[in-house]
Amino acid sequence: MLIAKDRYSIAVMKAFGFTNSDITAQYVARSVFVLIVGVVLGTLLANTLGEVLVGKVIASFGASSFKFVINPLWAYLLCPLMMVGSVLMATMIGTSGAGKIKISENIKE
Repeated sequence: MLIAKDRYSIAVMKAFGFTNSDITAQYVARSVFVLIVGVVLGTLLANTLGEVLVGKVIASFGASSFKFVINPLWAYLLCPLMMVGSVLMATMIGTSGAGKIKISENIKE
């Protein structure tokens, strides 16, 4: 779907001389940027508002108190690394079809 959405822009980049690896690198950079912003914001929000909001929801079910138990190794290292790996793998698979786009078929006036 990534390639189908951007066929025209990929064809234009190829017409300007960008290689398939250049196009892939551009998509990887976009994906990693979004991932980093998401991980940082998610971590900050989970550490500040997360426990309060979840505590209120669980209190509505009858629990009197609630406390997060955080494993720092998993929360701050292993989970983000697994997310980086899956995002990179998905981006590489998603952009593998960029080499098959023909300039003449996708650039129309």
